Parts: sequence; structure tokens; C-alpha cells
Amino acid sequence: MVSAAGSSADDAAVKEKTAVYREPIPDELTEVPMFSFGANMSTDSLRSRGIETGDKGPLRAVLTEYDLVFDMEPRDIFIIEGYYANVRRSLGGRVHGVVNFLTRKGLERLDDFESPFYERRWVTVQPYEGDALKAMIYIQQDNGERREGRPGRRYLKTLIAGAEKSGLDGEWITRLRSLPFVDFRKFDFESAERKALINRRVFQRHEIVDSHKKQNPLLVSLLGVVLAAPARLEKIETMIYTSGDDLTLVCANFVSYEGSPSDARSITPEQRGFIETVLESVTSDTGRLEIVGKLPDDFDFYWKGAGNL
Repeated sequence: MVSAAGSSADDAAVKEKTAVYREPIPDELTEVPMFSFGANMSTDSLRSRGIETGDKGPLRAVLTEYDLVFDMEPRDIFIIEGYYANVRRSLGGRVHGVVNFLTRKGLERLDDFESPFYERRWVTVQPYEGDALKAMIYIQQDNGERREGRPGRRYLKTLIAGAEKSGLDGEWITRLRSLPFVDFRKFDFESAERKALINRRVFQRHEIVDSHKKQNPLLVSLLGVVLAAPARLEKIETMIYTSGDDLTLVCANFVSYEGSPSDARSITPEQRGFIETVLESVTSDTGRLEIVGKLPDDFDFYWKGAGNL
């Protein structure tokens, strides 16, 4: 999950909370064991975000006396696609997952991606084979006021793909497959208001790329729609927005279970669904990006031509 920028006071509070609830790593530990029960189970998902793993291979493991819940409400984040996974203490409960070994650099980057509302703490997990071990886990403690919701389609399918690829317990995978989810959303580009915004100005690709350095404002493009970012950005937002000349391809790679497209015009229908969800969310739910124009060739391809999947 990606945090959205707030006031200076809010930022300071978030930084303080992040510092308090990121438990320290021993200096001698070069590869940090991270128990993941959500999207981070998938090494493909980790790599799609540039998170560096170590030399040790992943381990299948179980966290006992906890249960899997989806009670991480989508708040103060880049996009809204559904609720995110968490674990809650439960007598006799079992949560299957994967221990990935991250480099210190990889863990630092993952901290940037994870919501500051997650704490990072040490827990004891039991591998499918071998002795119990200590591993880090991202968790939000239950304050008694939490409610559960449905995960987003992309997020849940990422969990299922990670569990299948890792060879987790069959009954656990069946449970994941049975969960209801929030489906992708459509971006209504034909509304009068959005038509006016999209047709307000025609951009060239080099203007998008140049803005990544000048950031006055920073521009991105999604499915040919050009969007302007606010003046104040979170670190992770800047990382995502400037990681390529077309945010379409960047977002497509977040649908890691589909594989990486060769280029932005080779996205699959599944990737297209998620990208439209992002486009709808950032322009309406979170208001993090403002429609300022279009890339005409790309826009016509995605909305009127062969790319209108």
C-alpha cells in the first residue's frame, strides 16, 4: 500500500509512528527473514516493485495462533482497490505463508511500500520442514474497532498466485480461492466533464519525461490520459511516477501474476482492468492526480482502437 501525502503535522506523526513500530534488525543480519501472508508471498510481486531478495531461497511456513483477515482499510493510500490482508490473534488459528529473505536494501524499500499503519515486528513461524525460526512480519494490531472488508481482485489473485507458486497447503489455497473480492472498475472517459479535461491540451511524450526532472508539475500518463501530480509527494509516489515514461506499463507490472508485457501496448485484459481501476481511483477517490490532457495517439489506441480491451 502506498501512503498519500498529508499536512506537515500529519507527516511528522506518520514518521514518528513508522520509526516506533519498525522493530530493529541486528547489525550482523545481512539477509532478513520476512514472513509474508499477503502480496509479498510472491517473489514476482516483490521483483515488480524492485525489492531485492537475498541468496537464501524462500521457505513455506505457518504462523500459529493467528488467523488471516482483511481488515486493513484503504485509507491514506495512493489508490483504493479493496481491503488488505492482516493477521489477528486467534486461539488455534493457522496462517500459511512464505518466508522470503530480503537484503537490508530490499527491506528498506519494502518499508517504503508498506503503509505506516502496519507495524513491522518479530514473530516465530514454523517452516513446513525444519526448526522454528524468527521472522519479521507486517501487522496492524487489533484495537477492537476494526472491521473486515473484501480484498481487491488484483490483490487477492496476487495472493493466490503466490500461494500456488510457493506450493502452500492445498486447503489454504482453496480457502483463498473461495474469498469474495472487489472487482475492477471502469474509467468513464465519455462523461462531459472528463471529456473537457482530456481534450484540454495535447501533450507530447517528451513533455512527460522532461517533467520527471523539473516536477513543475510532475506529469504521468495512463492509457493515454495525462495527469498532473500535486506539488508535495510521498517518496514512494515519486518512485512510482518517475520509474518509467509511461505509468501504464508500470501499473501493468503490478499485476505480477500476468507476467510483464513487452511494452505498454501489449497489456492483457486483466492488466487493463487494474489500470482503469487505478485511473478511476486517483482521479476520483483519492484525488491524487488531476486530468490535464492526453497523448493523442495513445489515447486513441486505448479507448477507440485495438487497445480498447
